[in-house]
Amino acid sequence: MYNMCFACGKENPISLGLEFSKTDQNKVEADFIPLPEHQGYEGIIHGGIVSTLLDEAMVTAVNSLGVEAVTGELRVRFRQAMKVGKEVHITGAVKKRRSKLVLTEGEIKDKSGQMVALAEAKFMLVE
Repeated sequence: MYNMCFACGKENPISLGLEFSKTDQNKVEADFIPLPEHQGYEGIIHGGIVSTLLDEAMVTAVNSLGVEAVTGELRVRFRQAMKVGKEVHITGAVKKRRSKLVLTEGEIKDKSGQMVALAEAKFMLVE
């Protein structure tokens, strides 16, 4: 973890403050409560923040394998608006690892289990 990371950095004053825990060999999860400063339209979280949450979950799953990687491709599907102040549950998982590429998926669900957004990404290993 890089201490100035926008998503999880403990020394970054504007970090989202994400703290993931590993739930099995290839999966991580975290909870997050979006704040008013994360909104695009009134009361609705900006899509870039939603995408960042998913990207961070997936790269953290990759990092949990003991490797470093950067996003090569990210595809996000938005299912419903994420609301200010409403806690969400974020997961990221590694689906397949190739020589220099890792395929992942991520999800954000609200506390009732409704899908907010899901993603697939390809991460390129850093040598």
